[in-house]
Amino acid sequence: MNIVPALLRFALALLAQLVAAMPLAADDGDADPTFADGGQMSFVVAAPADVGDRILAITALADGALLATGFARADATGLDVAVARITADGVLDPGFGDLGVAVFDFAGHETMRQLSVEPDGRILLAGDRNSVHALVRLSAQGDLDTTFGSGGLAEIANPWPAASVGLGPLGIRSDSSRVYFAGLCKLCPDNAAWRPYVLAVTRAGVADPSFGEGGWSVVPMNVSTTAPVFALDLDGSGRPIVAVGDASTPLAFWRLTQAGQPDPAWGGGDGRADSVHKMTGPLQLLVAAEGARLYAYNSTQVRAFLPGGTVDTAFGGGLAVPLDGFENDSRINRFVLQDDGKLLGAGWVQPDAPGYEDMLLLRLGTDGAPDPAFHGGGYRRVPFDLFAGARDMAYTLTLSVGRPVMAGSAQTLFDAASHWAVVRAENGLIFADDFDDGSTAAGAGQ
Repeated sequence: MNIVPALLRFALALLAQLVAAMPLAADDGDADPTFADGGQMSFVVAAPADVGDRILAITALADGALLATGFARADATGLDVAVARITADGVLDPGFGDLGVAVFDFAGHETMRQLSVEPDGRILLAGDRNSVHALVRLSAQGDLDTTFGSGGLAEIANPWPAASVGLGPLGIRSDSSRVYFAGLCKLCPDNAAWRPYVLAVTRAGVADPSFGEGGWSVVPMNVSTTAPVFALDLDGSGRPIVAVGDASTPLAFWRLTQAGQPDPAWGGGDGRADSVHKMTGPLQLLVAAEGARLYAYNSTQVRAFLPGGTVDTAFGGGLAVPLDGFENDSRINRFVLQDDGKLLGAGWVQPDAPGYEDMLLLRLGTDGAPDPAFHGGGYRRVPFDLFAGARDMAYTLTLSVGRPVMAGSAQTLFDAASHWAVVRAENGLIFADDFDDGSTAAGAGQ
């Protein structure tokens, strides 16, 4: 006689059906089959596609949609401002801009390298126009916000008439109240040698007078013209940290207060923490949210430092971890941190001869070694191959509900035009129904 009550039998049967319907956990790094065509998509951002068109920054929205910006050329007058919105399932959003893409020509040479989203959904882009720091604001629907700056564009010229200023294309970061730019300057106002600077701009598009001198803070450290390097990131409290060095000077890490002054609580009391290691550029800096680690990296190596400037021996045994040894050759253009402290990187790999690159998605463990749990060996090569032997490269990445998303360009003709290209991968910590969101850290670009 079956003594199991009918209600319990029904509950057990329902549970069995739910378990059977629940997909197995995905392997980290595998293609996400719910996104576009097998986890990847490419498209023309401004017809016709042009040489060098590429995504430079991408960010994820709460609903899983993506916003991207980068190089685009609508005509022969120069690079233009372009933004694309991609739905969570990997198609251009027809309700944004012109069938998913918004392009604006300010009659100059504009390159937007970073984007963020306001609480009301407006989109703030940061980059440069004709070698001047610039921001552009759009509505959530991709229309130019003409109430911002001058017709939607705000330019922030340097305040020193005699100064020479070198912009840092990789040194743009933002938080909820400011956008920060980094670069090098001399005669700003009276230094004969080059020095790093940080510019803080309010989200209204004006230099923030509460930071440094009128929004500009010049770091009191000279660098030579021989291979100068500098990089910027923000710590978990929103304080700018700048890595500075050159061919003959080891890296020094400067932390500024939110008022733009060297932080006396950092380093030797002067805001400066010195290391004994030199690095070449272009250099980037990634600061763990709690500030326990500083990752300084270029395209071929990454090194972890502790806040005092000493190397972290728990990462790579205290040595630089190489990034150029995957298959025939490889490079990493951007890292982000997962919530578990692992590094995700995006770039390119040469499976065969030079000139035939595929996108590369890499994950390093907290010890700096390639993570064997990620796609079976720590990295995944992603070809688009819009034609045989095409060059496909990733320049940026973010995390969308924990899933890695890398973006860049997919070439359509050898040494010729490129599409904007996006790849979304699986995260083994996530169920397909999103009951477990996994890692939610995100990068907003360069």
